[in-house]
This record gives sequence, C-alpha cells and structure tokens, in this order.
Amino acid sequence: MCLKITDGTHKTPQYVEKGVPFISTVNLVPYASDFNFSKYQKFINEKEHKELIKRAKPEKDDLLMAKCGTVGRTQMVKVDYEFSIFVGLMLIKPDKSKVYPKYLEYYLNQHIITKLLESLSTGATRLTLPINVLKEFEINLPFINNQPDLKKQKRIVDKIDELLTDITMGEDKLKEILSDFDTLRQSVLNQSFKGKL
Repeated sequence: MCLKITDGTHKTPQYVEKGVPFISTVNLVPYASDFNFSKYQKFINEKEHKELIKRAKPEKDDLLMAKCGTVGRTQMVKVDYEFSIFVGLMLIKPDKSKVYPKYLEYYLNQHIITKLLESLSTGATRLTLPINVLKEFEINLPFINNQPDLKKQKRIVDKIDELLTDITMGEDKLKEILSDFDTLRQSVLNQSFKGKL
C-alpha cells in the first residue's frame, strides 16, 4: 500500500536562525493542518535540506510517524512548504491508488495500533520501531472486487471527520461550562468574605 517507507537523516544537521524547517517527533500533531512549533522549532540551510531530501522528501498527503518516543503517533502532511525530517520520524508515501492517505492516518492513530507498534519496537531504555516492522505491518482495508475500495475509505474518513467535529464542539462547550463554574466559585468566595452571603 505504500510506495516508500524510510526515515529521516541519521546525523544532526547544522541549525541556522532562519531557513528550511526541520521537523522532529515533538512537532507531530495527529489530524492537524500544520506542525506544532510551540516547544521546538529548528531550521537548516537550503544546501543541507537539498542533501537530506535525497533520502526522505516529505510531500503533501505523505504521512510522518514517530518511530521513537511516542511510537506510532502519525500526522498526514497538509502543508505546502518544504521541510526536512530527523531520524526519529518515518516517512510513509502511500500508494493513493490503493489507500486514501487520511484513512491511513486515522487507522494508524488508533490506540490499539499504537500499542501494537510499541510492542513491536526494540530497545530497553528508548523504544524504537524498526522500519522493516512497518513495511510488513498489515492494515485493514475495505475491498470491492478484490481491489481496495477507495470510495468506502473516503466514506469512513468523512464519518470520522463528522464525529470528531462533534467531539471538538462538545469539548469547547464543556470548557465554557467549566469556566462558568470557576467564575461562580470565585464569586461565592468573594461574596462570602465580604459578608454578603
């Protein structure tokens, strides 16, 4: 189902103040439209980037998976700008004639799958998922006439999108309610010590 699975550079590059973004495992946020740069943002120069993308060139609709640390955490590339990746990330180039990339992102981010990938990882102090394990990893796909059913994959993704939107709206509403309770708590305390209750 994939045209290529590889990992990022095995050497630490020379960082620069501004340049091409250099993505690590800490930048991954499943389902997000961009990477999380709040805690970690590194850049490399254009020359080094050109060298690194000979090994791993991430493009839109590819997937990036953490192969160490939080093993299995996966984010689909939705950005238009170029970037390079560190060794802790695996680059997965799905065969779009067989698998819908977002279906693969949702599938790989299931708790049961990340736990399974963790169990297949090696290392005592720091778990690392070998590339060959992922290359042989089986994915459940809907089929029709002995061919992967892309339309059904898309329908599944659309339904998940709809449900996740509902969950996000519910979370936002819950945050509002909790904020109201916090305001009420503060009001009760203030009024109590002013002798108004």
